Amino acid sequence: MKVLISTSLRPTPRIRTFCKDLASTSSIFQYITRGKMNLPTLFSQALTLNANKIWLINSRHGNPGIIFFHVYEKSEFKNIGSIIIKGVSLKRELKNIAPKSKKNQYILI
Repeated sequence: MKVLISTSLRPTPRIRTFCKDLASTSSIFQYITRGKMNLPTLFSQALTLNANKIWLINSRHGNPGIIFFHVYEKSEFKNIGSIIIKGVSLKRELKNIAPKSKKNQYILI
């Protein structure tokens, strides 16, 4: 079971980075650059990569705003829902904000 993560047709750099950050969180996620692919082409690409689920990230005011969930059932992809997201922080932004704790550092031997 793989989940394919892709963007809307004209994503902002922030949305592309969000998709890459999301794909790096687990081995079941795979990010694909959509380019000019329409939805049927994207769905066939997902089947080629053995992904039975697709998450499409769309923008709201230039930021990641809506995630649409599609699942492959009975020989077709169906939209099973969507969520609205607000206040997204990217990995590169968190590195500058979060203080480094020296309490739980590990020593490699």
